[in-house]
Amino acid sequence: MELNREHFRAIIYYNFQRQLSQQECLAELLSVFGNEVPHQSTISRWYGEFKRGRVSFRDDSGNTKNVYSIVSGDESWIYCYEPETKRQSAVWVFQGEEKPTQVIRSRSVSKNMVVTFVITELRKINPERRIILHQDNASSHTAQKTRQYLTEENVELLDHPPYKEAVDAFKNAVLDLPANEWDKCFKNWFERMQMCIILLLLSLDINKASGPDLIPAILAPVLSRLFPVSYESGTFLENWKFAHKCINRELLDYLECHSLISDRQYGFRHQRSTGDLLAYVTQLWSKLIQSHGEAHVVALDITKAFDQLWHAALLSKLPSYGLPEKFCRWFSSSSHNVNAGVPQGSVLAPTLVLLYISDLLSCTINPIHSFADDSTLHAGIHSDKSISAAELEKRRLAMTSSLTRDLDSISAWGRNNLVQFNASKTQYCTLTNKNQHCNACHFSSDIFFQDIN
Repeated sequence: MELNREHFRAIIYYNFQRQLSQQECLAELLSVFGNEVPHQSTISRWYGEFKRGRVSFRDDSGNTKNVYSIVSGDESWIYCYEPETKRQSAVWVFQGEEKPTQVIRSRSVSKNMVVTFVITELRKINPERRIILHQDNASSHTAQKTRQYLTEENVELLDHPPYKEAVDAFKNAVLDLPANEWDKCFKNWFERMQMCIILLLLSLDINKASGPDLIPAILAPVLSRLFPVSYESGTFLENWKFAHKCINRELLDYLECHSLISDRQYGFRHQRSTGDLLAYVTQLWSKLIQSHGEAHVVALDITKAFDQLWHAALLSKLPSYGLPEKFCRWFSSSSHNVNAGVPQGSVLAPTLVLLYISDLLSCTINPIHSFADDSTLHAGIHSDKSISAAELEKRRLAMTSSLTRDLDSISAWGRNNLVQFNASKTQYCTLTNKNQHCNACHFSSDIFFQDIN
């Protein structure tokens, strides 16, 4: 019997369910079928598909491999040394330590480097490979030398429409979609989450002990049918920790994929940490001080954020994230006995807090950066040259007025969401190397805090 692609995919799926590694799967196939087996990259791709919940072994209808000919990219950050300045030579360093590296953003040089590298790598195996380059209308991309180089390399250009035309076309396309098509979108999202739960349940070892929810794994086949019933009946499974884990994973994927969580939020997110946030804001404030300016920072602390999260406000915000009405009703059934708080230790609790305070990060003029419920409002004074004491005092007054308006907006947000700020942990600090004391910073907001200057 001659095996086709679907047969091999079924065997790969079987090995995936056996929790074999990709290398073990390839070795087993080679030992049985020899050189007829798929390439290791094919096995890796199908492992990825099965992890995302795919169960079909057939090729998707209408697919074409032409998309693999399209190359897209953007400018890259590069490191280089600039001529040393008096300011740089004055920086304190340890003995033997190199002086600081200046980070700059280059457009034409880095783009030329990236395109050249990609074309060379893609044509190492197949010199005649078709390459279609998709890029925006930046001047470095449309320059005569760039187009001449691409023509010599036989690279086709996929023209990018003007920004406004692209935005208008996208708006029109979205508005033309009927409501039932959006319903199908969310239905597919829920079916994926349902399949995720079913596959995880069926992969459990029935000989192992029960988890924190005290549900034995031997009931997995039965429980895989319980989740759809729960959703259709609008009854949330409050004590089923396993289902909560799957819901949280799919919900976070949805929020991240559609950029629905503020980019200034660093808490409980993949590949983000307190270290990332600290490095970023420290760089911002250092650049202000080095440019003859200063930074003014207000560290905000919400009192018992996890215990006082108001359910009515949270449920009213869920539809604004594009979540379907049926999902919101199903989720709201979990809060019929209490009015506030999320269970400590629940995998859903951090995600719910992110959804609850996300609009706080967009209610101010000056930026707020946050790690979960710990937020920092900051503003700065920037100047290209040294400024006089009178000018500094004038700018401080303007900045104080701006921060006061922001604190009033934050206070209003707190009242609307039944949130209180901890006065003992909410602190104000001026970061400066100026000799003039910051006498102008007296805020009139009703948010109380400590001045740690």
